[in-house]
Amino acid sequence: MANPEDTILLIVGHGAADAPRAADAVTSHAQAIASREIFADVRSGFLRQEPFAKTVLGQIGGRSVVVVPHFAADGYIAGEVLPGELGIGDGTALTKAIGSHPDIPAAAADLVLTEARNAGIDPGGTDIVVVGHGTRRNDRSETSTARLAELVLAETGAASCTAAFLEIDPLIEDWRAFTSRPHVVVLPNLFAAGFHGAEDIPARLGAPGERQLHLCPPLGTAPVMADLIVDRALSCLAQTEETQHA
Repeated sequence: MANPEDTILLIVGHGAADAPRAADAVTSHAQAIASREIFADVRSGFLRQEPFAKTVLGQIGGRSVVVVPHFAADGYIAGEVLPGELGIGDGTALTKAIGSHPDIPAAAADLVLTEARNAGIDPGGTDIVVVGHGTRRNDRSETSTARLAELVLAETGAASCTAAFLEIDPLIEDWRAFTSRPHVVVLPNLFAAGFHGAEDIPARLGAPGERQLHLCPPLGTAPVMADLIVDRALSCLAQTEETQHA
């Protein structure tokens, strides 16, 4: 399964049955990659909405497949739930989550700098808040978001960059406690424009008062993610070939 032209790329997102737009990012990336004609086919599937990833994988049959999880971290969902639900077997390779790709910090910084530029503000006098999901079931989400905040700070030269979360402390609604500048740029370390990105985060940020909030689109919706998905898939295929010839 080392040849991409003989391999089907399956991009898997979380999805949400009550928020159909949660599928938009994965679907958009799949279409962009398919137009490049690198792989035999490019498909998308989800854990919590149709088309379900398990069903899509079953329809592929005995063909070679490389699965790229469109998740923010190699945490509970990508590391435990996804492999169990898909039942990965022979002929199917599963990569790490796209959120752990080494080029993610640069992509995150670019979103922040673009937001600052569009707002006409100086990043050097701006606080950044990187918002992750966070879960008590696995600390990888917390760790990856905290590390991303450190790297975004270094990439942007901002006054500060702090990690906040939806389910664990520090919570996003407490953003005033760890920011002090007039302008605050908020970057959702989320990989879909679903409920959290479109409704939950804006609602929990609340009214900024005399300060200015600038909300970036969710990190996973950035067009550059298509490049990172391709890179992750091709790297996985190359490693598979090396293993087979070892």
